Amino acid sequence: FGQQPPALAHHAVPEPEEDELSKLVFAHLEASMPKASEKVAELQALATPLIGEHGLNQADLLKRCQEVEAAGEVAKTVQKECKDLMPRDTQGMSQARKAELTAHSAKLASLARDIELILAKVQPMRQAVQAESEKEARKAAAAKEEERVNALWAQHDVDQDGFLNRQELQSFVKEEFNFELAEDKVESTFSSIADGKVGVSKDDLARLRMMVGIAREEAKSKQRRLETDSGQAA
Repeated sequence: FGQQPPALAHHAVPEPEEDELSKLVFAHLEASMPKASEKVAELQALATPLIGEHGLNQADLLKRCQEVEAAGEVAKTVQKECKDLMPRDTQGMSQARKAELTAHSAKLASLARDIELILAKVQPMRQAVQAESEKEARKAAAAKEEERVNALWAQHDVDQDGFLNRQELQSFVKEEFNFELAEDKVESTFSSIADGKVGVSKDDLARLRMMVGIAREEAKSKQRRLETDSGQAA
């Protein structure tokens, strides 16, 4: 009388036994995670000297930015390899393994953010340097082309008056455009471009290119018609 019923015993739920495949996956993951961190650290070490005052010329800066972007791709690949190793199904996994998995997931997300932040600083620098380099290359190419045209113009401007007469125009077109204007085209081209001046000047070169291009296409079209007519007659 008055006695309390005995307390129910609490039995701990046994942790599920880990299979060999799971052990192998986690072993690979444990081995790969430090490599992912290492690659991001290498990326950071390459990028840090480029932020702010770096004292590099355009060519060296472009090279270093490209090295950082290449290192960024390597870091992304290693990070993705680790992410791909992460088990998707945690059913039947021990609490310790789940906690381990959560920690790895958070670390990989942090590494991915670090990679993107680093590249977001370096990529605009590379793009700006590349754009400037391309601009300088175009400028140099234009100067070289102008020098070539000036030399060719001087060669054909026999009387050195700064203008090409009809004969000089014909020889210039033949060498510059590898195309021989027919006599009637020489006259029409010269008259159209010179338009009352003593001859064709270098300022007229763009218009001359256009007219020679038209004359060349007309000559090709005429040749095709002759070949067609010849074929039909045969």
